[in-house]
Amino acid sequence: MVVRRARRRGDLGARAFAWYWRRLAARARDPGRFLRIISARKAELDRVAAEIEGEIARGRKVDLPMEDARWHHRLACLTTPVRPGVLVDPAPGAPFGADLTLHHQGGDSAFTVSQRPSRRDADRFEFFFESYEFSSPYFSLSVTPPDNLRRPMTDERLTLEADISSDWLMKAYVRLNIRGLAGEETLFAERMLGDGKARFEFDFAFVPFDMSESDALWIDVIFDRPRMVAFTISDLVVSLEDA
Repeated sequence: MVVRRARRRGDLGARAFAWYWRRLAARARDPGRFLRIISARKAELDRVAAEIEGEIARGRKVDLPMEDARWHHRLACLTTPVRPGVLVDPAPGAPFGADLTLHHQGGDSAFTVSQRPSRRDADRFEFFFESYEFSSPYFSLSVTPPDNLRRPMTDERLTLEADISSDWLMKAYVRLNIRGLAGEETLFAERMLGDGKARFEFDFAFVPFDMSESDALWIDVIFDRPRMVAFTISDLVVSLEDA
């Protein structure tokens, strides 16, 4: 009897979920836009599923934040295998994992990015960059937290904490980008990176509007002319905190 009741409750939840989205579809004034929303939600579920599968494969406990709670997001390539795990002279805009895009101006550059086992934590990976000739004035990592995470409000702040080691200190800029129906906003921070842990904070008290769940948010970590240098990112976490 207990098994039957549990099964019925599960079936009821599935039917309610399907009914909810069918009702939204029936009321949608713009079917094309609604289809894009559905596709985005499916992509986010696929991304979360891939992260969970990676955690389970390594026997780690999965701790997902509640929708209405503060959250943290670790760079996916540090926890989940990437295929291919090595890119040689990747083109501008090349993805590397579920939430990371690589940017530069192209040209005659010779560099590689790769995922390799962490030297500190057997359950994780590292992001490794190595350049020889690098003609572009910058190399940028564009990090996009999953859309299912609750967006910040004006009494909160977004933080980026990174653990980066390199051959020598590099000047880096961190840029928070917000784009949505309420407007666009960009916040900047800068410091030297390469000697261990660094923290960047973005106070949403300086953002002139509250974000909605449909607004886009991403963070660019921009390295200034990383020529003839190697650096390793052993951790990078974006989190939402009270201001």
